Amino acid sequence: MVGTRQGDPISPTAFMAYLERVMTAVEEKEMAVSVNGLRVNNLRFADDIDLLETNRDTLQENLELLKGDAEKMGLKINIGKTKTMVFGKESLANKVETDGMQIDNVNEFVYLGSLLTWFGQVCIKS
Repeated sequence: MVGTRQGDPISPTAFMAYLERVMTAVEEKEMAVSVNGLRVNNLRFADDIDLLETNRDTLQENLELLKGDAEKMGLKINIGKTKTMVFGKESLANKVETDGMQIDNVNEFVYLGSLLTWFGQVCIKS
């Protein structure tokens, strides 16, 4: 099998099936953030993935786990678009890195139309 091409009707379904398999190892990890008593370690919408962790080392581990499993399936993380943000602090003492490249830490970012800031402000963009 050669694969699917952009525009093929099966492409979105095949991509989501691959991504579900890639995320399995990350979801099985015990560490997560507690949200109203529910343990959450990732948020996903299509190809946008947010890894949530309570410390930098666990985030680093999960990023490497995600990257390794993605590569096994022929998928790549776009490191140029990958960012970290710490809620409650303006910066990270030690940046997360992969393939010898440090990932930029930001003070705010837009996710699914909402502006999220390091100090917890959420602004809905219209």
